Amino acid sequence: MQAAWSTPRWPASVQPAEIRQLARRSRDIGGWLSPSAASLLGLLDEIQRIHGIHGDLFEIGVHHGRSAVLLCAFARDDEAVGACDLFGDQNQNLSASGSGDREIFEANVKRIRPGFDRLKVFAMRSSDLSKNDIGAPHRLFHIDGGHLHEEALSDVRLAAEVLHPGGAIVLDDPFRPEWPGVTEAVLQFLSEDQDFVPLVLGFNKLVLVRRQARAAYDAVLNTSSTIWSYFDRHVYDMKTLPLAGEQVKIFLVPSWRQRPELERAVARSISLRSAALQRAKRRALRSGH
Repeated sequence: MQAAWSTPRWPASVQPAEIRQLARRSRDIGGWLSPSAASLLGLLDEIQRIHGIHGDLFEIGVHHGRSAVLLCAFARDDEAVGACDLFGDQNQNLSASGSGDREIFEANVKRIRPGFDRLKVFAMRSSDLSKNDIGAPHRLFHIDGGHLHEEALSDVRLAAEVLHPGGAIVLDDPFRPEWPGVTEAVLQFLSEDQDFVPLVLGFNKLVLVRRQARAAYDAVLNTSSTIWSYFDRHVYDMKTLPLAGEQVKIFLVPSWRQRPELERAVARSISLRSAALQRAKRRALRSGH
């Protein structure tokens, strides 16, 4: 049974191969969006196109634009992309989660999405944004801003206020030990707003949708051929488990495919390389080069 807002149509969507290509083109952009997380956003975009879910797109926590350029690719001709970040005013970045640069961000959008003219930039604290500022409805709302409890909770509440009835909120860094405030915010929001349910957990993202919209997403998420056209099944597995009382699709790298000792070796190598680069920069500064 389709929701009342659904008017199915089949507009051209950004195909999985195109998303992977976009992820490759934008991997030199500073940020933390993985190719698989980009594919998750693309899958949500496809579901929304199938069901005629129309609205703007928004991101809190832009940094240098790695995920924002993807949202610009998803936007249809009459849809805008909003982007909120402190940018140069990092004194207000309480959790030190990212350090956006507006000049670099806008240059990256021009390079990856030339001619895109529907970008609305809000250089301010997301907690100062309101529905009147950014408008509604938004069909896709990506949150990667402040990671303290009060910051994340404020952001998800704003997203819920402006979201299209069939839209999706995508929250970054859920259930990570280094960011417990995000976990706390997610669980508090789900307990205070029973209209929203968790849908997908994986690729360092948690997707939330309204309860009435869930069936539309599940219809695609239960289709194996569609799922695995977006994700590499030789890397990931998918299972369904309860979270906050709701069944959630979970994407994971199974333990038998993981090699923790390699992760430690890679981390050590990156750390030593970074230290060497910093020493080289200091020597260059002292020598005047």
